[in-house]
Amino acid sequence: MSSATMIKLMGEKLLAQRQSINALSTEDLRALAQGENIACEVNRLAKTLSGLACLISEDGRQDKPSAGNFQHSSDVSELLFSIGEILEAQAECVFIASQVEHLLGQRGTMQH
Repeated sequence: MSSATMIKLMGEKLLAQRQSINALSTEDLRALAQGENIACEVNRLAKTLSGLACLISEDGRQDKPSAGNFQHSSDVSELLFSIGEILEAQAECVFIASQVEHLLGQRGTMQH
């Protein structure tokens, strides 16, 4: 099971059991609602992808010796599948955070 699938299942179960989530303290809910960490991780992934793009671009130049980065389709597909799973997991975390923010708003405790 991918991490994205696991996070999605956990989030669905948590959000479906409103009694359980309502039993969480406001502090616990605030911790679940934090989107800043997710934004930092996505930004870090974007920078990593830019660096990879530079490596691949340089590897394709005819006037330079090849470093061997991602010359086989299996290497590229494995990388892209991995990135896709990371982004799916982050999207699920953002969804959960937005749902928890809504619950916090209902409690009237969005002030930090």
